[in-house]
Amino acid sequence: MGLFFVLSGFILAYTYLNEDGQVDRRKFWLNRFARIYPVYLLSLLVVLPVSWQQLAGSGSVKLGLVVGLVQAWFPRFALFWNGPAWSLSAEAFFYAVFPFILPYLVRLKRPILGIFGCMAISAVMVASCWVALPEIRGLSAIDDSASIVIDILRFNPLARLPEFLMGVCFAIRFAKGPLNLSPIVPAALALGLILAGAHLIPRFVFAAVLAPLFGLLIVCLASRGQFLLSLPLMVKGGEISYAVYLLHAPIAHYLNVFWKGSAYLVVPFYLFVTILVSWATFELIEEPCRKLIRRLS
Repeated sequence: MGLFFVLSGFILAYTYLNEDGQVDRRKFWLNRFARIYPVYLLSLLVVLPVSWQQLAGSGSVKLGLVVGLVQAWFPRFALFWNGPAWSLSAEAFFYAVFPFILPYLVRLKRPILGIFGCMAISAVMVASCWVALPEIRGLSAIDDSASIVIDILRFNPLARLPEFLMGVCFAIRFAKGPLNLSPIVPAALALGLILAGAHLIPRFVFAAVLAPLFGLLIVCLASRGQFLLSLPLMVKGGEISYAVYLLHAPIAHYLNVFWKGSAYLVVPFYLFVTILVSWATFELIEEPCRKLIRRLS
């Protein structure tokens, strides 16, 4: 998820970057709402038929938190209804503060200081928890749900804000000119991902460890991978990626309930259906709703 937050900050900053960092707030917030909410709401509705009993007994407060995009502020409810959707709750907060923060970050003469500042904030949060909560020191990378504090570090928008701001700072630095990146950057990223994949890095320290590497990876791709990213297949993949992210869990849930075929075919069928449904969602719902909301405004 750290990559998603860093990438989001990078793309937004690069898109809206100007000399003074001023953003038309109303237009920006409307564009963000039109971009995320229609498919977000669809992902919740898709789950209803197979989760109705669970949702009906959960209470109106929890339902309201999810519909209102604020579930990430309440860590115990963050994964309720459609688990992956919690990150959109964090993104909604990032969108709310972005127009206010960008002008200050643009004024930094050395954006790298902003990156180090975000790294320091993440490190302080993790170190504080490490010192104050001895019970988390023995947790493995997988079993990290024993403390509410760990859930706060994983889900709370304020705790994930440094990752988003790192992406913003990387975009500001990238806009100032090319970076001479050492070949050690992809090697360091690969090592970090291997450690994370081997469950040697607890998930609650990902922001402090991997987010800066994700930022460098994005800069590398933006600097040297433009041809690859401009290929029609890559462009279409980027267009449907949001729907893929929000709908992959509901589709998996349906397959888990109704799939009666061979176990060997379930994965390719799942991938095919997810891509097909996501493409249809983008063409028939996401884009038309976005255009309609902007036109009505």
